[in-house]
Amino acid sequence: MLVTNFAGGEVSKNLYGRIDLPIYQNSVSRLENFDIMQTGGIKRRGGTERIGKLKGYARLIPFIVNNTLSFIFEIGSEYIRIWKNGSLLTLAGYPVEFSPTPDLPLYQKSDLSEIQYAQTYDSLYLAHRHYKPYVIKWQGGDTFTFGSLNITGNAHKLPFQGSDNYPSCVALFQGRLFFASTIREPQKIWASKVFEYENFTYFDTVVSKTTQLKNPDLRVFSARAANGSDVLTELTKDFTDITNITDYYVSGHKGIPKDTKVLSVTSDSMKLSKPATVDKEDIVLAIHLWKNADSPQADDYKDTEIINNVTAPDHAFYFEIGSDKNDKIKWITPSKDLIIGTESSEWVMSEGVTAQRIEVQLQSRYGVADFQGSLIGRSVIYIGQGGRSLRDYAYDFQEHTYKSIDLTQAASHLLIESKAVDFDYTNSPVQKIYLSLEDGSACVLLYDKNTGIAAWTKIVLGNGKIKNIVTVPGLKGFDDVYFEVERKGIFYLEKIAEKEKDKTIYLDSFSKYTSETKPDEYELSSVFIPKERKIFKLEELPDEYKDFSKEMYIGYEYASIVESLPVINSADNNKKRIAALLIRFLDSYLPLVSQTETREQTIYEDEPFSGVVSVPVEGNFNRDVFFKLEMKRPERCEILAVNANLA
Repeated sequence: MLVTNFAGGEVSKNLYGRIDLPIYQNSVSRLENFDIMQTGGIKRRGGTERIGKLKGYARLIPFIVNNTLSFIFEIGSEYIRIWKNGSLLTLAGYPVEFSPTPDLPLYQKSDLSEIQYAQTYDSLYLAHRHYKPYVIKWQGGDTFTFGSLNITGNAHKLPFQGSDNYPSCVALFQGRLFFASTIREPQKIWASKVFEYENFTYFDTVVSKTTQLKNPDLRVFSARAANGSDVLTELTKDFTDITNITDYYVSGHKGIPKDTKVLSVTSDSMKLSKPATVDKEDIVLAIHLWKNADSPQADDYKDTEIINNVTAPDHAFYFEIGSDKNDKIKWITPSKDLIIGTESSEWVMSEGVTAQRIEVQLQSRYGVADFQGSLIGRSVIYIGQGGRSLRDYAYDFQEHTYKSIDLTQAASHLLIESKAVDFDYTNSPVQKIYLSLEDGSACVLLYDKNTGIAAWTKIVLGNGKIKNIVTVPGLKGFDDVYFEVERKGIFYLEKIAEKEKDKTIYLDSFSKYTSETKPDEYELSSVFIPKERKIFKLEELPDEYKDFSKEMYIGYEYASIVESLPVINSADNNKKRIAALLIRFLDSYLPLVSQTETREQTIYEDEPFSGVVSVPVEGNFNRDVFFKLEMKRPERCEILAVNANLA
């Protein structure tokens, strides 16, 4: 007997027969268009709601102000548009749109996948190796500005000057804006001043002037003089070492008469041949002492300017990682430290970095894909080299080092069949990581590091290909998942529509079917009438429904499928068959059931059902036997466990 609760998700065929592994009894070989619940059951995913039509192929980038206000930037070929809480942002009836100018060229279609970004509260910084760093600033309300980053700093060391010297990576870390990896300098990283994100001043120039005396007989000092007195006091220099002091003249201030000579000196006073005539009593004078009755001339002095470049801890800085390989930086992502992903390695710049203390260490050699990593929980999650793995990179406080875990190890086939090209994640109601794949499908990882849950499932849309994924907080406290979907060369923004059990629509790209619906935008679609539980192909819709008097939805059907691992209860190779399946449902319409090499059977489907259904299975004896559950109708299905009795 096999007891399956699905908590292990979809796993690779490499695990066939491995009943010694705990994961075997909790996993299946195929789990498509089902959501895995933290309790171990599965429920059919909701359909995708058509939000609107994109202008063309685009990159979707989130901008999150708070849990109730978020935007999505639609960055396409030479344009940027904005979606707010699921609606296209307009002004006076026209979409808000940024267009290119001679000074601000915008991205081409081939550039979009390489855009990297980092957000502060009100600013979104964009980086691309062929473009100046850009910034989109939120001004409050629905107002945004777009422009290039106004970088300031030391004139001869300003970064990113020249068309081959634009950074491809960007991140925010410890109050600094970091850029990395230009075409000319692929291993270099630049950091701004602390909390001055556009200031790349690496040092302050301090200029000090000193006066040197070219004439050795010239002495410069200050002293206190009283009007009518022939004695100077509080001398700043001691002249008692001059044996011929009476040969010297005193000058330099109009209160000292011309041809005034020194009569005698002590350590702190000087007697003059003529009294001082100053306009204030006890004034401090700057005075010359030398062997000429005339005042010193300009060529008796040499003014020297000393220039020092002083770097404080909060100054900007730059450095190279110094890899032993021709190893360009692919992305930089903040965590406890700054994680630096390169073509073949992972590096760490330690926390507490200053312009006077920079510490960078090579941590591992796995390599990363182009798409930037993301901090999820306490880990940096990133797509591995070549797009064939998803890795968890986190600091181990016991071993005092970073560890990289391959999250696709048990389900390696998912990214072998088609590589990952994009990902995003949700935190509410549960932590899930969504990956879009090159073939237009998506993989979803239910991931809870604290409980050890790491379960995969797959999304295959009805009549469409996923091109891009973005998640933002929804208005009801849960994160919303948006897809960019291509359907016959047209690109749509669609959202997974999870609602109350009796309101969820199980069609993809669905919308209400009304008199305003354009049938040519729904080729090969179906129409579902919820209250009557009837579904028709659009072209076969009976006339009685064409008056739109009933609530109807139009969209594309999809199948939710579970296929088991080989059902075995021992290590022997005896032939067997499934005699019966015991399936526990929760408030569900029931799916089709089949076994290896048998026809499909439809079980209880008249009303939503909770409880256990025993399904006798007529099948042949085989060494490997499987069961399959498939839900095709646009109705809910929640399966808590399956027991397979073998004969």
